[in-house]
Amino acid sequence: MLKLELAPQHLDSGPIEERATFGTLQVFADGRCFTEGVAPDTKELLAGPRVSGYHLAEWLAWNWWRLRWEARPSETMGREWRFSHCLSSIGEGYVWPNIEISSDGVKAIVTSTPTIDPAAGLYRYVGASAFAVIAATDLGAAIDGFVRSMLDLLDGAKADTNLHHIWRDLEREQQDADATRLRRLEARLGKGDMRWLRRAEALAADAGRACSPVNREDVSCDIDEDAAHKRGYACAAALRRHLSPANGHEPITDLDELLARLGWAQRPSQTMELERESLLEAALTRSDEGAAVAIIGEAGQARNRFRLARTAFLHHFTGNGTRRLVTEAHTWEQRASRAFAAEFLAPAAGLSEQLGGRASPMVIDELADHYGVNSQTIRHQIANHRLAWINDS
Repeated sequence: MLKLELAPQHLDSGPIEERATFGTLQVFADGRCFTEGVAPDTKELLAGPRVSGYHLAEWLAWNWWRLRWEARPSETMGREWRFSHCLSSIGEGYVWPNIEISSDGVKAIVTSTPTIDPAAGLYRYVGASAFAVIAATDLGAAIDGFVRSMLDLLDGAKADTNLHHIWRDLEREQQDADATRLRRLEARLGKGDMRWLRRAEALAADAGRACSPVNREDVSCDIDEDAAHKRGYACAAALRRHLSPANGHEPITDLDELLARLGWAQRPSQTMELERESLLEAALTRSDEGAAVAIIGEAGQARNRFRLARTAFLHHFTGNGTRRLVTEAHTWEQRASRAFAAEFLAPAAGLSEQLGGRASPMVIDELADHYGVNSQTIRHQIANHRLAWINDS
């Protein structure tokens, strides 16, 4: 559970929005206070800094979609990402807590770091570094509750502010199904440019493969699991049992065979190479009939098969009637799709039968050729399922 609270205090001067929302800010995650600090003048331990909640509310409202749906990048975080996920970037003359917020769409991670410089002025955050994992829905509720409480204070002071306009625009987006879908997808992609999304959709329409997939109701995958990788593994095993009940471990090394198994029509003349600098690997959209469309690049059989398997997971095992893109973002869905693809193409049970508890680089390469995947996929399967000891010597 996450709580953002402001205990109002009097402020003698400043703009009306500053005075109406001034007070002591406290942030609690999983019952722990993430804003404890020391005031330099009194050396007193306080529950939080004195700030204007208006600026925090404005920042939360402006970045609502990204905070709720954008995961932490695997590579070095850029300046733009930090501005949208780190409270310390708010500025406006206040010393904000060193708190970072990110979400994979299912779970949100809140991390807090104390002030490094012991001689820091104004307010010094103390305590050990801490993090909390909470439900992403709780994060959204906490943000909404805090912003609305600041709006109530502003209304009481008869102040019409930029926050009112941002919040009204956000509420309109949240009530518009198409706008919600686009903003959510935009955040999940880790992209701030909607033109990039339009490019992906155009690729799906112009160069995709139509699909009439297996009825998801025919595939039994009853596991109720929050962990993305476990969900991916379970769904892969279920789909393999459905497609090959007699032998669920055999390799599907031919791309055309995989396409046929997953229900994609053969349209090789419409394949095209994707832009290398793009995070996009494959795209999935839905027509009026609910069919999927996948983009297949010319990057090699193993990579394309992995793309297709990931796309199959998003189509078979995620929400109905929504558009999905396969990316390298670290959202719950994308992590689950990677686990699904690895298990569907190179089942752990099949690998275990052939390993005998030990794996050398030569054996890993042989298994990669056998299952039609790259060696890194085999290594991940061995490590994640603890199938064998890898001897790289």
